[in-house]
Amino acid sequence: MNIRPLKTLAAATLILGLFTAGRTVHASLDVLEQAYELEPGQIIALPGHSAGRLSIRLCESCEAIVLRADGQTRYYVDQSRSAVPLNDWLVKAADADDDVTLFYVFYRDEDKIVTRIVLDTGKP
Repeated sequence: MNIRPLKTLAAATLILGLFTAGRTVHASLDVLEQAYELEPGQIIALPGHSAGRLSIRLCESCEAIVLRADGQTRYYVDQSRSAVPLNDWLVKAADADDDVTLFYVFYRDEDKIVTRIVLDTGKP
């Protein structure tokens, strides 16, 4: 077996790899969602029905931000991978301890539609 062609192939591969490694690759990332991490005091109003509105305030002197829920909005509690019905979620949100509860609100920036809200009650 002649090893010389294998060495030549390996050297050519190495040179080609070094050449392409130095090239800059341009790629763009599209932002699909934005998110807020909120304490209960930052929530002005939760959606009361599937086409409701979520009003939040990021600080005491900040203007209110209004996002819209729709029939595709999903509601989660803690680490559950299964969405719960809005009415059940609202009951859990009302019963949550304000000292440890957080709300994670995910929405599409282009139309301000809420895709999902996660209620983190602080319970394992």
